[in-house]
Amino acid sequence: MRRIVIVVLSLLVVSGCVLRATGDDADPVVVGTALQTAVVGDELHVYGDISLLGDLFCPCFHLTSEGGTVVVWYDLMVDDRGEAPAVDVEGFRNGDEAVVTGEYRSTDPGTGFPVIWAEAVNPR
Repeated sequence: MRRIVIVVLSLLVVSGCVLRATGDDADPVVVGTALQTAVVGDELHVYGDISLLGDLFCPCFHLTSEGGTVVVWYDLMVDDRGEAPAVDVEGFRNGDEAVVTGEYRSTDPGTGFPVIWAEAVNPR
């Protein structure tokens, strides 16, 4: 029994590290997978299809992959720490696949979707 508990705990720790891995050498994960264990403040590295870019009343878009959707803010990201730098999304269109690295912020009370403040948006 003790061996099973140790194995399960080890797997949880390893999976948590993989989901929070960032940088160019880390593989992005699908939105739904990243959000299963994410807590506010985690840096996520996710990929998916862009939608609603230019259609919302905010500098944001939806990123969707394998049934998960997140709202990605790329400008006007301000909190008590100050303003985060804007991220260039010029050249992206709805339907494009992208990799987003950013900070998981919260769940939008109006839409119920999780929110990420982008630090980088790159083509996939």
